[in-house]
Amino acid sequence: MTRIFLITGFLGSGKTSFLKNVLGGSLEKVGVLVNEFGKISIDGSLLLQEQMDLIELNNGSIFCSCIKEHFIKSLKDLINKKLNYIFIESSGLADPSNMAQITELISTQVFYPFEYVGSICLIDGLYFEQELNKMVSVERQIKYSQVVLINKTDLIDAIQLQKIIKKVTMINPEANIYNMSFGIIDFQSLVFNQSPKIYQNTTNIENNRPYVIVMRLKTEIKIDIFLEMIHQIKEHFHRIKGIVGKDENRFKIDTVQQKVDINTYSGISTAEQTVVFISAIGVHAVSYIVNAANEWIPDLYELET
Repeated sequence: MTRIFLITGFLGSGKTSFLKNVLGGSLEKVGVLVNEFGKISIDGSLLLQEQMDLIELNNGSIFCSCIKEHFIKSLKDLINKKLNYIFIESSGLADPSNMAQITELISTQVFYPFEYVGSICLIDGLYFEQELNKMVSVERQIKYSQVVLINKTDLIDAIQLQKIIKKVTMINPEANIYNMSFGIIDFQSLVFNQSPKIYQNTTNIENNRPYVIVMRLKTEIKIDIFLEMIHQIKEHFHRIKGIVGKDENRFKIDTVQQKVDINTYSGISTAEQTVVFISAIGVHAVSYIVNAANEWIPDLYELET
């Protein structure tokens, strides 16, 4: 029987790091379905491993009518491969309220048995309160989870941790809550002792999709110059992430809540020289990118919206 897990969590909570650590364990016959709102997938290329079935669904939420049918077909295809595990990494802005409805529908259309074990929701311990107050999807992700993982606990104190636990418990008193740092936890130790909740309509609909801009760099540029550009415009975006550089000189950039992280990157990637911007101010964010790019990297980039 195939066991299916949904992984949710707001932008930058550590979903990909957590899943990468899980996949690095002893699990066999694994399928992964990665969903991103933008046209380009950054996370999928970071997860890619040998002997793993990977499907990427981009340019919308898997719970929205815009690509929901593609999600259902892709999930059915993975189930029919008779895998032991399927992990679904949803977009950070996803509202998974209708996941139980989707698995109920799929159960009538596949021959190989599967179990939707439930949802694992990751929380960014450092920015949880700001995100909860700004985005309805954060509360929905917690409400419809069976397990909540509070990540980045190394960056907060005990008082702040207890405040987070109290708020999570108020939203979902039945969820099992665990603490972790760097997305590392023993996956096999997680306890799912409640059934997936009765579904509701998702808030992910066509007319409230976030505005996403993709920047493609035409040539290799100095990373410090690119970072100056990012710092100039970061306040206007929920998330900025991508891989800059080529060959042995590549860097992974990740910006959440105006905090910019940069690390050298040596793994497999299908998205080199590509950066994704998820706007916090709609289409107006394009002008901020264009103005900053023309100042720091003129004629060295192309934009897609």
